[in-house]
Amino acid sequence: RLLDSRSTIRNSDVGIIGDYFFHHHEMRCLVEEIVELRRNHDDEIRFCGTRNCYSAEWPAVLVLHQIPLIEKIDLPLLYLAISRARVYCSVLIYSRVKSQ
Repeated sequence: RLLDSRSTIRNSDVGIIGDYFFHHHEMRCLVEEIVELRRNHDDEIRFCGTRNCYSAEWPAVLVLHQIPLIEKIDLPLLYLAISRARVYCSVLIYSRVKSQ
């Protein structure tokens, strides 16, 4: 459980939302490590793809949003992910690094 001075947030109260990072090895490993470290079969952190989270809501959300190298940032998609949080929301924005 995540503790805070006012309340306790259970793992099942936390959603991780993102899409593109599954194509980015380091981000995928980070998400898998976070979920695995906090794994409890009765109380698990949930993952949802951004394009599939229209009806999902959690008290706390971690949004992982990739900024494309060339295209403009997809603000409606970012807003959709952020709006899934009822109370707490953290956003991690990262860019894709060109491989050499």
